[in-house]
Formats: sequence, structure tokens, C-alpha cells
Amino acid sequence: MTRTPAAEPASAGALRGPGKRAGLTLEQILAAARTIDPRSLTMQAVADTLGVDRKAVHHYVRDRETLLDLVAREAFAEHFAAAHLAESESWQQACRAYATAFTESLIAIGSLGDYFRPGSPLLVGIIAPTEVLLSALLDAGFDDETAAQCLMLLTFICTGFARTATLTSEAGEHLGLAQLRLALEDSAGASFPHVTHMGDPSVDTSGAGQFRTSIDVFISGCEDLLKAQKSVGEP
Repeated sequence: MTRTPAAEPASAGALRGPGKRAGLTLEQILAAARTIDPRSLTMQAVADTLGVDRKAVHHYVRDRETLLDLVAREAFAEHFAAAHLAESESWQQACRAYATAFTESLIAIGSLGDYFRPGSPLLVGIIAPTEVLLSALLDAGFDDETAAQCLMLLTFICTGFARTATLTSEAGEHLGLAQLRLALEDSAGASFPHVTHMGDPSVDTSGAGQFRTSIDVFISGCEDLLKAQKSVGEP
């Protein structure tokens, strides 16, 4: 997506009056917003960067939460648009390719992933791979509703995994497992060997092995759904 470079911050006296849109576009607003750390991103910060009144930004974006969602989706779409799902792939291969691209794209945008909402309207960069995956599911025999539900579940799996991977990378360890180990230390000498083993750092619960297992389970479940659907239609 081509962007118009953001203007240099202007002095307070150079700002346009309230409500004037200053020839702004949403593209300019998002370009300016992406130069600001998400934790410091506000409507006023964007207005200051562009040298316009805050109300001019509000004309295009309702509030900070919406702005963060837009910035996150645009950053995600830039990465995800590079995914190429071959239309000749089986639906299982298409699911794996889609899940890999989706997850890697979320991890690539880092802290912006905190503001990404899978239910948000799709951007153009996300539509093409999604169309290929849905086509593969429908061609395999899934009905429209089940295909949509499988897609939604897959995005939930990817979003959860990417979130955990990002937090683990930032903290240097899996926070959930760290808390589990602390809980075990406070368990007053009770023995929980299986839970204790799960908390061992050598057990992969946030890396490539966990991701493969998650997608394997997803595909196995979808295969069972498809078999059930086809059996209903058999004489």
C-alpha cells in the first residue's frame, strides 16, 4: 500500500482550526500512527505528528482503540499478503499454509498483535489467501457454515499461539509455565508428577512442536466433521 509521508510535527500556532480535515486521508493517518510506539499512540499524538487539530483525525477514526486496531490490521496485512496458497493444494495443506502465514504475520508485528482483533473487517491483503482456503474447504465437501466455523477456529488457534510466542520471547520464558512452577512450589509437598513434568522447560508448549500439534488436532477434527457430513448425505 502506497503511503503519503507524514508531515513534520507543527507548532501549536501552525495547527489548523478545530474540525478542519486539512486534506487528510486515512492512509496518511495510519502512516503517521505507525511511526509512534503503540503504547504511546493517541489521537492527539497522531494529530501532533501531522500538524493538524485532533478533531481532524477524529473525522476519520472514532477513538484510540479503533486506531490501534486499524494500525495492527494494516501491519498484519502487509506480512500476510505475501502468503501464497496454491489453489491445487489439498484442503489440509491449505490449512497448514494459511495457519503458518497467519501466525508468522502476527508474531512479526510484535506488540501490535495485542490490538489485533480477528473479528475485524478483512483488509484486501488478507482476502486473497482466505478465499483460497475457503475454496479448498468447500471443494472438499464442507458446507458453507462449517467452512466458516473451521476458518474462525483456525484463526483463534493461530492468534492464541502467536500471543503466547510473543510473550514468551519478551519474557525469556513461558509465563504460564513459570506461574505453574511457582504454584507447585507452594503446593505444601503434595506430589503432582505429571503436572510437574509439563512445567519442565524441555517440554515444548510454545514452540514449533506445539504449533504442529495444534494444527494436527485441528485438521483431525475437521476430517471427522467432513466424514460426518458426507455420511449424512449417503443413502
